[in-house]
Amino acid sequence: MVEDEVVVESILRMDPKDNRSAGIGVKLQREGDRGRGQGVLRIGDVARVVKSDWEANNGVVQVVDKLIRIPDTIETMVEKNKELSSFETLFKTLSFPRTYSLFAPDNTAFDTLHPLEVSYLQTRFGQQDRAELVFRHATDKIMYLQDFKTGGNATSLQGEPLTFSKHNKTILVDGANITHTNIVARNGALHIISKPLLPSSVIFTPLKYLYGMHHDIFAQTVAASDSFWLVNDSSISQTVFAPLDKAYASDFENDSPEVLKQVRYSFVDEEIDLEKLPGQTLLKTKYDLKSLDGAAQRIKVEKKHGKIFVNNIEVVSDAGMSPIFVLVCEVEVDG
Repeated sequence: MVEDEVVVESILRMDPKDNRSAGIGVKLQREGDRGRGQGVLRIGDVARVVKSDWEANNGVVQVVDKLIRIPDTIETMVEKNKELSSFETLFKTLSFPRTYSLFAPDNTAFDTLHPLEVSYLQTRFGQQDRAELVFRHATDKIMYLQDFKTGGNATSLQGEPLTFSKHNKTILVDGANITHTNIVARNGALHIISKPLLPSSVIFTPLKYLYGMHHDIFAQTVAASDSFWLVNDSSISQTVFAPLDKAYASDFENDSPEVLKQVRYSFVDEEIDLEKLPGQTLLKTKYDLKSLDGAAQRIKVEKKHGKIFVNNIEVVSDAGMSPIFVLVCEVEVDG
């Protein structure tokens, strides 16, 4: 990030339909000591001033060595920048104001999110959270480095404030380093940051992990049942056995009363590491039966041939974070 630079407005409007809109920015960057004849004044990252300060009756002329082209839009810049490809998959589905500023996290920034969280945000079920997260990174104000390098605030399109601060020579927005600033766009300004800005409204729950794993049938079945609270609370200590979508019969009815009740058979109290269990174990599920005088039904976990089975159904993978285990078939209630 270069301290000795400023962005000024050109007479070309960002919004041609609105004469009151801001002018497309032009970045001026000084390198070296021009006072000693050793410095360079660069214009728009591409040209340098070769003859300066020619006075005219109606202004001043600066002669440059290259044509300064009109920049791309923010949308085109994000699409073309491979370092922003993770953010672009979320960003491209949304609509923005005619002019705005965007603080886009680079690809490495998404390492702070679990892959299933990113996967969920890309699904149709994550549409609302996706919009909340992306709009958290934008403001309808046109902001360049000179506007926030000493601190300040702006309201994001999502509604929460963007708070700017400075630590040594690093400029931060809500704790994220602004690693590349003053990328001038035809319709605003683009800045690149070191981590995603998570809105307070976006909370990743077990249900969202299930959608991120694309276990839509099981997720929708639980969401439609009176067990919805089990997958809507991240604080519950539990283990979930989720069948693959292809495990269900084509005529499966996920809204039948018995199915909606039996879905609790796939939930076990406490987070359990199946690898550390003995060869065969009966685990207490959250499904209770009248035939058992209200006691909870149990589910059998056993190890054989180097694999783990739940009621003789193979466990094929786990979520890698929240203890959700993927089964090749639907778990049927014993007894």
